Order: sequence, then C-alpha cells, then structure tokens
Amino acid sequence: MKRLSLALLVLSACQSTTTTPVVELAGPNSMALAGRNLLVANTGTALLRAVNLASSPRGYQRGPNPIFPLAIPTAPYPRALGAYTEPSDQSTAPLAFALSSATSQMTVLTTVGLTRLGEVAVPDTSLAVAVPKPAADGKVVAVLAAAQGPTGILAAASFDPSLVSNPAGLAQVTVSTKVSLGLSVPQALVAVPGSSELVLVGDRRTADDGAGRAGGLAVVNLSTGEVQRYDVGGPVLALSVDQAPGSPTFGDLVYGVLDSEACVPPAKPCSGVFAFRLSSRSLVAPLANPIPVPGNARGVAIGGPNVTVTLPNGTTTVSPVMVTSSNGNVYLIDGGKARLIDVTGADATATVTSDVNAGIGNLSLTRGKLQTQTVNVTYEGALPGLGSRAGTLAGTDLSDNRDFAALGVLVGDLVVFEGAAVPAGKIDCSAEVAAVAQGHLTLAAVDPCAPAKPTYSVRAKVGNYLVTGTVDGVLGRVEKGGSFRYVGSYFWAADTLDAASAALAFTVSAANPNRGDQSAIAVTSGIDPFTLPVTNLSMPGAVAYDPGLGFFYVAFEGGNVVLELNPAALRTSDASSGIAKF
Repeated sequence: MKRLSLALLVLSACQSTTTTPVVELAGPNSMALAGRNLLVANTGTALLRAVNLASSPRGYQRGPNPIFPLAIPTAPYPRALGAYTEPSDQSTAPLAFALSSATSQMTVLTTVGLTRLGEVAVPDTSLAVAVPKPAADGKVVAVLAAAQGPTGILAAASFDPSLVSNPAGLAQVTVSTKVSLGLSVPQALVAVPGSSELVLVGDRRTADDGAGRAGGLAVVNLSTGEVQRYDVGGPVLALSVDQAPGSPTFGDLVYGVLDSEACVPPAKPCSGVFAFRLSSRSLVAPLANPIPVPGNARGVAIGGPNVTVTLPNGTTTVSPVMVTSSNGNVYLIDGGKARLIDVTGADATATVTSDVNAGIGNLSLTRGKLQTQTVNVTYEGALPGLGSRAGTLAGTDLSDNRDFAALGVLVGDLVVFEGAAVPAGKIDCSAEVAAVAQGHLTLAAVDPCAPAKPTYSVRAKVGNYLVTGTVDGVLGRVEKGGSFRYVGSYFWAADTLDAASAALAFTVSAANPNRGDQSAIAVTSGIDPFTLPVTNLSMPGAVAYDPGLGFFYVAFEGGNVVLELNPAALRTSDASSGIAKF
C-alpha cells in the first residue's frame, strides 16, 4: 500500500505576528463549521476551541488576552456540536450548541463573538444535535436525538437571535419532543443543507421499530413528523451530506459510516461506508454492499466536486470523501463513483500457497469483486462458527441459538457428534441435514450414538470441499473433480462492471483426500487505496469539510490534535504536501 508520511502539526494560534503558545487540546471528539470558524469540542477540559478559517495564516481564535487562545467553556464532556452555515456565502446563524450527554445539558454560544451564553436542560441520553436552516423569522432551532429507553425521539428548542444581547432569555427556553422514532437508538444526526425541515438520523438499532420499519438510516420531516427508514447495510455511526455550493449532488448525496461494534453475530459483518441519495431514496449504485475501509470506519465528510488528485501513475478528478479508520489511517473515496481511490491500478492475483491433495488449478478472478484475503479449500471442512458447538437433540431436531442459514448450512451437510461412540462400520457418529431453520436443524436418520446434549460440528457434505475466505466467510462448496465458481458482488466499482463474472473460479482434482485436508489460495485484490497513514497519533475520529477553502479537518482524540488536509495537494511521494503548516 502506498503511504503518505505526513508531517503532523498541531494547529496553533498565529493570526498575527505576536508569538502565542501552542494550543492544548484534550480529547477533541467533535467539530462543527460555524461560518468562518471551525468549532472543536474538547471532552477533557469541557471547552471549545475555534479555528479562524478566514485568517491568513490560519490559526486559533485568540482570547480577550491575545497572548492566549480563546477557550469557550461548556458543560462537562461535550460530545456533539451543532451550528448552521449558509453554504452559498459561508454566513452563519448567530447561535451554536455544544451537547453534554453526561449532564443532560446543552451549552449555547454565539457564533460571531464566540461567547458562552449559558446552558439549557435537554432530555436524558441526548446523543446528537443538529441545526437546520433558520426559518424566515430568524429563529435558530436546535434538534436533539435522544434515546429514551428502547425508543428514540427527536426533541427541539427554538432560540431567538435576541439571546445574543440578552442571555437571560435562556431561562424561558424549553426543549420538547418533536418526533417519535419508535424503537430506536439515534446516535448520529445531521440537517439537510438548504432545508429547515429535513434531518437524517443514524440509528444504532436496525430491528423492526414496531411500525414495520427497519434500517439504520432515517429521513425525518420535522414539520410533518414523517419518519422514513432505510436499510443501508447495518447500524449507522456517522453521517455527512454534500454541502458544497455548485455540486450536482448538493443536499442530496449522503455518506455514512456503519457501526461495526453494534452488529450482532452471527449476522454478516457490517462495516465500511455507504452512499445514499435522498432524491431516489436509495443506495448509490453500482455497489450492492457498503464500501469496505481497512479497519473500522469512524468519521466521514463529503468534499467539493471536481478535485484533481495526483496519483503515482497520473491524476484523476474526483469528488473526494474523507474517511477516518480505527487503524489510525485516513482514506480518500471518490464520492461520485462510490469507491476507494485506487493509486496503482494493479491487476488482481490469486496464487496457490499450499495444496494438500486438492489439485487446485485453472485459477481466475475478477478485479474489484474479491478483497485481499486467504481463501481456504478444506475437504469436508467445518463451517465457521459451527465447530464444537453445544446443542440439544430431540429426535431428529437439533436446536442451538444460531442462525444456521446465515452461517451457510445447506441441506446435505453433515452434523458430526464429537466424543460419541462410533457405530461399527462408520467413521463417525453423524447425520445429514434434511432442513434448515432459525435455531434448528432437522436431521435425517439419527443414529442412537448421538447424545441428547451433544457437542457437534457442521461440516460440508460428504465428498465436498468447503471454500471460505478470511474476509468474506463461506464462499461455497465444490465436489471432488469439480469446478468452483463464486460470483460475489463488487466491493470496488470498476469502470466496467459485469455482474455475472466470477469473483473467483478454480478446479479441484478427483483425488481422494482426507477429511480436514486444507489448501490455501492467496488473493490480492489489486486495489491499493489512497491512504494517509499517520505516526505518533491514534484514534482519528470526527471529520469536517470547509467549502470555503476546500479543505478537510480531522480530529485525533489520541494525540490531541486537529489536522488540515488539502485533497488537491496530497501526494504519495511528498512528506509535507497537502498539510497546512501553522
């Protein structure tokens, strides 16, 4: 993987020639654009810092004593920020908000003078805040997403601009429930640019909400109370909407991060980034699945259109989307084509690294359909997650709290009872699967050797190889002497797509292997993502985008810094290009 060695610099106050100390951050975990200031929340010190994006050179806003950077006090442990900036002219609503879930309070501050006005009480377990476009009366509305036991709500409070000069009016502000979300854990919230009514909710819960709705993304109309929910591949951790003036997808294209920690086994892994269009209320084609990002994606922001990015083998024009990952890296996505930016264009390869009685040959694969991983070919192999399990056997019914279909069990597979006495003339105590259901397997012709409380494994049917990938799980089976073909789906959107092409294909010989004989195929995807690895820092999280400058900002909770990245200037061979030096 091509890597950028970044010279990482802490943003420091430097708006004039007066020397100022380095700004100390403590757990920067959220950012919000408020006009020409970037607000940065610090959980460790219960305060906000503000980066002046209009100054040259840029730096932190100074406090009343210009020797020191400005520090705006907040309620303890601010976890989310809300502000409104008009995309067309970068003007801002007069008020911004810092949410403290720990104390169920929200700090209100001015966006011009950057002063704290006071706090208002908010519903317990408020997790996110957003500010839609102010209505014609100029009032600023703060929308809060809160988890109330098993249900979720959107609450709202209206703030008159006169509070800037008369903060005493905060005592009369009340927060009330606006919309019920049903069974929900709303942990991400963004307002749709240009709208005073539409907000998007990222839901940690994806089961049925009691009204026949399920999905990780909700589109909510604050005026009508309508809640439309969509399955985007899993629970949602973070959201971003295109807010770049002049972009053809302004206010329409949505990128979101899936919350891998909220996925419940044995469901398929849900991680990576999804793209969604509000106009069609659908995921962006052609990918059937979220865009995989190495590690677990944590934050996302959509940049402006038509940025020329320089790669080792030339340049490409993209609408950049920046994603942070738990592995400490930052990645660039081509937002228009919904794919990781590939820096090399290398072909995909598959190589047999070990062959134990399988006779693997005629390897072929399709670029963009199979991620880099090891594919194991195991004769009568045990299915992942179904080895040495404890179950209950009643007649021909084997019960266990497992989603057998999701784990790949097929009719004809073999249930082997471990530790049982082997009947004469047989190699094991086993039974074939006759039917598959949630939590139950119906078996055929169960031998008396099977105990009522068995320890069992489910293996591929007699005479079959089980084919599994270390990333994609069960890919399928192939008989001795047969041809294997796994179609799969694209994880990387190639310029030319063939849905029917094989992600991986090969043949095996008709030799007689032993149960458990395993061969391995090393698959290299050929996709080398545009990566910004960082050193001496960890936990990159929130990402913000400033349409005025066309720059991204990334907060590193581990390292206590905020970085400014210019996507048009980043280079894979230059240690400093694209990194603002303050």
